[in-house]
Parts: sequence; structure tokens; C-alpha cells
Amino acid sequence: MSKSNDLANLSNEQLIDAYIDLSRQQGVATRKEDIRKYNRLFDKVAAIERELRKRGDDVRKALLIPLLKLSSGESRIDYEAAQRRYNAAMELMAVAPDPAKATLEELAESALQDYVVRAGMALLNLERGRWKPR
Repeated sequence: MSKSNDLANLSNEQLIDAYIDLSRQQGVATRKEDIRKYNRLFDKVAAIERELRKRGDDVRKALLIPLLKLSSGESRIDYEAAQRRYNAAMELMAVAPDPAKATLEELAESALQDYVVRAGMALLNLERGRWKPR
């Protein structure tokens, strides 16, 4: 069975749990400056995002919008939370642009330089028409 079919067999809850876990792992990889691990995880996150798109915009919004907020016990200097919020915001720009953009703006003004740059560049590219969310 292909990985795409494996993801298709997951419930929405299982899919979003995997998304959260992979985003957390990406945050750890960012903090540790482990680019290889981050890139391997990027492909897995992208596969889940493709599956979410197949399930429709309503599912994407229902599952990802809650991930934009900090959870209890998380702080604005938490790499794992920042990565989850960044991933969700980038994926939501096409279907829920207002909360997604607000999250990117918050990350662009955060104390975490990696996310200041990533979110700031995403906003700049959006403003200049270089990035067309889908």
C-alpha cells in the first residue's frame, strides 16, 4: 500500500495527531539546527497536507484553525508550538486567510528568529504576489 493510501485510511483525528507530532518534531529539529531531519519531516507534513486538501476545505479549516492558537502551557518562545502554528497558517492561507495571516504576523514579530524570517518572507511574498496560496 502506498503512503498516500495509508493516509487516506486514517481518521481525521489520527491525521491531525500525526500532523501535530510531525510539526513538533520539526520544531525540535529547527531548535537543534538539524536541517536534514527537518527536511525529511517536511515531506511527511506535506503528504498530510495533500490528504487534508483531498478531504475538502471544511475539513482543513475545522482541523487546522485550532492549531493556530497557543495551547495551555505553551509559550511564544516554544519552537514546537511555533512550527505547528507556522505549518497550519501556511496551509490555511487559501481557505482561512484572516486567521492564518494574523498568525504569520504574530510569528514574524516573535523572539524566534527562524520564524521571524519564515513568516516574514511568507507575508512579503504574499504581499508582492509571489506566493499564491492553494
